[in-house]
Amino acid sequence: MALVRKNFMVDADRIKLLARRLKVSESEAVRVAVDRLLLEEEVMLHVERIRRQGGVRDVYRRTRPSQD
Repeated sequence: MALVRKNFMVDADRIKLLARRLKVSESEAVRVAVDRLLLEEEVMLHVERIRRQGGVRDVYRRTRPSQD
């Protein structure tokens, strides 16, 4: 992964808060946030694909039926 310098307008307080919570630098906090969002988007694409295909079936019958 090549790192390049970018110029963004961001909420400095929120970046500092995130960096403190993650115990990393502000730059690393931004990289982590971007990576997590990209992962979330990828996971949701797969979840949507599974939903369109009818969802997950409990072929071993290990879960209880829904109490709706």
